[in-house]
Amino acid sequence: MKFLCRRCNHITKQKPYRVTSEDGGVVLLDLFVCPSCAQLAKSLGLSTVKMESAKRAAKTKGV
Repeated sequence: MKFLCRRCNHITKQKPYRVTSEDGGVVLLDLFVCPSCAQLAKSLGLSTVKMESAKRAAKTKGV
């Protein structure tokens, strides 16, 4: 499955990362990005989480 990075518009087959930022409970940033943009976000101190496929999530939860 191909994925389009919401920051650099790069098309990749790698799993996306979710980058978020909040201030006082208000979401300021919520993007799905490629691994290289995720590294940049980490260096800026933003919350970065690697997304997993729905099949893998179902297997780990025992569904």
